Amino acid sequence: KDLSFLGDRLGGWIEQFFFAGNLTFSDSQLVVGNVGLNLTNNERAMSQHSDFVSNVQLGFDSFNAAHSWSLVYNSFSERLFFAGIDGAEDAFEQPFDSLDFIYSFYPTDQFSFKLRFQNILDERTEIEQRGVTILEQTLGPTAKLEFKWDLGGT
Repeated sequence: KDLSFLGDRLGGWIEQFFFAGNLTFSDSQLVVGNVGLNLTNNERAMSQHSDFVSNVQLGFDSFNAAHSWSLVYNSFSERLFFAGIDGAEDAFEQPFDSLDFIYSFYPTDQFSFKLRFQNILDERTEIEQRGVTILEQTLGPTAKLEFKWDLGGT
């Protein structure tokens, strides 16, 4: 949704901004028969499935289409990381919030570049089993710069 509904007394510049997002609630169930894997829980959610996922974006697209940027927030709820075996409980990845910034510049039809700052919040990944953290990984913020040059050949 563009932000023109806010009104603009400065020459229409607000129309270049937009808001986008989605919110997903879902459920999954996996029933694993007796397949000799000695799983602790033969009925469980699917691996890497979150009951809740949200994505929110505030963006800008210039009138001349040469510049764009987005500030993107993503979040997901706890999700199964791996199924437990031999009586050990399932392990779950804990909720993770991500904030990213992406800027793109298109000076010509053949040349462009994109700058990305990811995980600005410096979140870390945690895997828990029976309420105990068994794996913790600090991802750290990252920056990426991408150049593209289209030579126009076949």
